[in-house]
Amino acid sequence: MTHPDSLAFDPVTGTTTPIYIPPEPEPPPLQVGKGYFWMQICGAQAYYRGNLLEHVRSLLVTSQVKINHPAFGDRGLRGIQKVKDIRREQAEQLGLSPNLIDMVPAVMTHVTVSIDFIVDTKNRLRQFSGVIGNDLVAVISLAPEAAAVAKTVNGFAQKMIQALVPEEERKPVLQFTGDFNLPAGRMRPGYHVILGTRDAHAAIPSPLPGLAVKDGFLSLGGRPVTDLSYIILEVHTSEVRTRDLSGGALWDAKLRDAENTARMAAREPGTAGKSSRKSAWDRCRSLLLESRGLLFADANYLPSEAENIYLASYNLCKSELFEPASRRGSIEPFEAGWLPDEQEDRALLGIAPDVDIAARVRDYAARVVEAKKHAMPRGR
Repeated sequence: MTHPDSLAFDPVTGTTTPIYIPPEPEPPPLQVGKGYFWMQICGAQAYYRGNLLEHVRSLLVTSQVKINHPAFGDRGLRGIQKVKDIRREQAEQLGLSPNLIDMVPAVMTHVTVSIDFIVDTKNRLRQFSGVIGNDLVAVISLAPEAAAVAKTVNGFAQKMIQALVPEEERKPVLQFTGDFNLPAGRMRPGYHVILGTRDAHAAIPSPLPGLAVKDGFLSLGGRPVTDLSYIILEVHTSEVRTRDLSGGALWDAKLRDAENTARMAAREPGTAGKSSRKSAWDRCRSLLLESRGLLFADANYLPSEAENIYLASYNLCKSELFEPASRRGSIEPFEAGWLPDEQEDRALLGIAPDVDIAARVRDYAARVVEAKKHAMPRGR
């Protein structure tokens, strides 16, 4: 059922403000600094009739995304989503389902998304339809390599539009815009539908009957929408990103090296095991220290989750090396021997003396399990 947001129609853009359709039960909005989100187009339709678009041959669908993050500055990134032949008085499904924004931390104040319908009266772009949707769509990501690719694609898309679409035709006939203000609670998981029309005979109903989305199709009052254009955006949120989505980051490799060092040393029996634990712990500390700066500088992770990942790795290394077999689930015999100085280690590794590491690790592990129950994007 449609969320009871106010519905505003802009005659200049020919579209409404986003209409929120929440999942059930309705989740809380995403808070700044408290989680992550990603966004995709999960449905799109074009419909027109009348003299306004009498000479239309095909439709150019472009996207522009602005996340107001230092990695991209103040500019939005543009991509070409689709070139589609369209026919008058026939609803055309555009077959769009790309990610617009990959999983990013909620550290910005707002995100602006615009999907523009530009008419191509002379079919200039049709010959390029084979590459459009693959090479000319930039997914916003804070991973450095992905961000660089997105900026390159943005420049290429801009040049293609300028070269092939005359300036007088670049103004979109419909512009579907959503401004998601995070402090105001507008970044909410679920569907965000934007309706559009340039046809006086196919006006948007007011009051608006209930909207519903199924398999990328939109229904209005229980009936499929056939005489309006629309875009369906879907927002997903998660409390944690999880270490699995590190994308092969160097800090993750160093943490894994530390953990494997601890595991291997813990298997050494008797006197050899006692002596090897000290040298193993020295190496673990060195690797943990090297990873710390890299992990906390990774823009893909909130500082709170970066600390939890770091504490979990520290705790695992110490558990493997210095806890009895009955506690760590090992069948190897354990002899205590040398034990490290906890206070000294915390000071060296930047762990506050009052942090309850075990409690933090348990809480984070539970959050990771919960996040993995839901659909999460794959690492890129």
